Amino acid sequence: MKSVFSKLKSEKTQSQVSNLPDSLQEIRRLAEHQAQEIHYPEKNYLLQSAEFISADSYKAKVWVILLENFRENTLRALVYDEKQNIVIDSLSEALDKQEHIKMELLEKLVKVDDAIEFTEEEKENRPDSN
Repeated sequence: MKSVFSKLKSEKTQSQVSNLPDSLQEIRRLAEHQAQEIHYPEKNYLLQSAEFISADSYKAKVWVILLENFRENTLRALVYDEKQNIVIDSLSEALDKQEHIKMELLEKLVKVDDAIEFTEEEKENRPDSN
């Protein structure tokens, strides 16, 4: 993820950083995945202690595309980086697994225009036009 996020267009925010790890064990779990040069027991890299110095918050600039399949009643998410002109597969897959986030985003999009409403109406099955 480090390589994905380092390439994204982002801006530093003024907000306080939240969700910081509060124990050495939690820091080790994160480092094992994100900073293997710091803590990776399989190679005998063992983080012994950690001291909080500072944290900065950044907001990434990406497009999130929601694709709704009416036939199967599913919602798929794609994350697109305009700077690199690519769909970021790893972020797309991670977001796609978060059903509540996808629904929250869809609801926010619908609220942008008061004329758009959700419907429970079933789509009619049409014979294939082949």
